[in-house]
Amino acid sequence: MSGSSAATTRKPLLNQCVADTDALIATLAAFGGFFADMARRPSPAGLPTVRAFQQAQADVVCSWLQEAIARFSVKVGICAVQPA
Repeated sequence: MSGSSAATTRKPLLNQCVADTDALIATLAAFGGFFADMARRPSPAGLPTVRAFQQAQADVVCSWLQEAIARFSVKVGICAVQPA
C-alpha cells in the first residue's frame, strides 16, 4: 500500500453489511439506546470521563442508525396505544 493509509482505503460500514437489515436496525437502536441511557447517569467514582465517552459512542451509533434507516428505506413509525 504505497502512499495510502488504512483510513483512506476503508469502505463505509454499511457498504460492507451483509446482515439482515431488520436485525441491523434493531441492533444499532439497542446499542444507541444503551449508550445514550448510560451517558445520562452520574459518573461513577474514579471514572469521571466515562459518561462523555458513552455519549460519544451513542452519537456515532445513532448516526449509523440514521444512515441505515435512510439507506435501506426503512419506514420508522411510532407505536401508539389506541384508546378503548
